Amino acid sequence: MPTLVANNPQAAVSRLALQPGINTVGRAAGNHHVIPDASISSRHCELVLDDGAISVRDLGSTNGTFIEDQPVQQQSLTHGQRLRFGGVEYILEAPEIFAAPKTGALRVHVHPGTPAPVVEPPALHTAQDSIAALAATVSEAPGFYASLPGAFAYPFKRNGLILLVVGAVFFLVLEFLSRFSWALSIITTGYLFAYMQKIIAHSAQGDEQMPDFPEFSEWWSDIVLPFLLFAGTFAISFAPALAVFFLLRGETEPTSFGAALVGALIIGGIYFPMALLAVAVSDNFLALSPHIVVPSMFRVFLPYLVACALLALLVGVKIGSKLAFELLPMPVVPTILMGFISLYALVVEMRVLGLLFRSYRERLGWLG
Repeated sequence: MPTLVANNPQAAVSRLALQPGINTVGRAAGNHHVIPDASISSRHCELVLDDGAISVRDLGSTNGTFIEDQPVQQQSLTHGQRLRFGGVEYILEAPEIFAAPKTGALRVHVHPGTPAPVVEPPALHTAQDSIAALAATVSEAPGFYASLPGAFAYPFKRNGLILLVVGAVFFLVLEFLSRFSWALSIITTGYLFAYMQKIIAHSAQGDEQMPDFPEFSEWWSDIVLPFLLFAGTFAISFAPALAVFFLLRGETEPTSFGAALVGALIIGGIYFPMALLAVAVSDNFLALSPHIVVPSMFRVFLPYLVACALLALLVGVKIGSKLAFELLPMPVVPTILMGFISLYALVVEMRVLGLLFRSYRERLGWLG
């Protein structure tokens, strides 16, 4: 029976026995294989055993699915290969499946009893060759600043425009209906944040096109938990502003109250993007702690300032478009356009945060 054997001594689950058909892997209850690790998403990926072959499909996880340290969306897996979910790595033991070549010594499939020849890959003999090989690898992943201009075109690649139009109408309908039910409001916010997480995850993995909308299979992991994560992030980030508003309103001079409120809002606005990124990546409320968020901001100080400035610009575009469309006489078309612009700005915002994490993942050090 094909089995995944943990390659991390600290892994919470040491062995995953794979059954024929679909095997889902994730942190939430209800998966075929539950791994209680913060780097693994609620529904992380699925492994499909069909006719002696094994394929892996990522389910929009935050920290990605990797085969031999290469991010994958859907790919076959063979005996001896390393499969990593977020920060937890396993090795597939399935001798009955042909072993694919790996880096280093090349494997050759031979009949039992025949000595297996080992063919070494050609070595790099000069420093110039080594630098050329390294440069080719590095050039495949543009840096944070070089990737930023493309973030504004990101929502329009491939089927992105269709997703924007459909998403704008869909979320506007949900937003309208949520006025009559608090439950629908939770559903709208939770599902939207789940999509925000998915955009961050795909951007962090190097995908260059918008992901499809998240699948819905479980209330807690797909709706309620994302809602609680977003609500908690907002509450923690803007707690100083809320405290100033409720405690100092009417107790101080209007000028002093206004200055204190604006200052608290600025602090919250600076704290919020990094807190949102940390929570989206870890799926954990503990990531909201100032001792995690504040040091992270200083580790990537200048890139984070640039990201905050871009996010502030996009928020300004959303607010400005809303005010402008409210002045137009026809209510339906402006509302749809406003929804389109709001969703576009949100996608770009999450793209920027995903690029930030992709470029400075090691420096942030959230996955240990």
